[in-house]
Amino acid sequence: IQFAALHIKLLPRGNALVVVLPVDYFFKQTASPALTPAKYPNLDQLVSLLKKYGPAKIKVAGYSDNVGDRVHNQLSAEQQARAVVTYLWVKGIPADQLYAVGYGDSASVADNATPEGSADNRRIEITVKASCV
Repeated sequence: IQFAALHIKLLPRGNALVVVLPVDYFFKQTASPALTPAKYPNLDQLVSLLKKYGPAKIKVAGYSDNVGDRVHNQLSAEQQARAVVTYLWVKGIPADQLYAVGYGDSASVADNATPEGSADNRRIEITVKASCV
């Protein structure tokens, strides 16, 4: 699977695999909890990968940039994380393996002073912890 072509980044972190989804690509609008239906095939490829890990804890974390109201950003990040959890569950990942959390703008990975940096900060990180990672 060519994840870069799907706009999905895979990052190994210790005993975990972190999958990064850009919010701007996978959601209808920056602060929207609605996934873009045209991107479902990309997410289905991700589901295929996650199913190969067998029983694993999967944390879905939502992050935002620092533009706008902090409380709204926190809520949006949490709603987006829940939307991804729901998608994964509907596609066959067991609910007891999944949990969602929203961090808002508390963990920036880039400078919010640039449009590119803000876009990088608007992300979903899916952390998979399994003995085979």
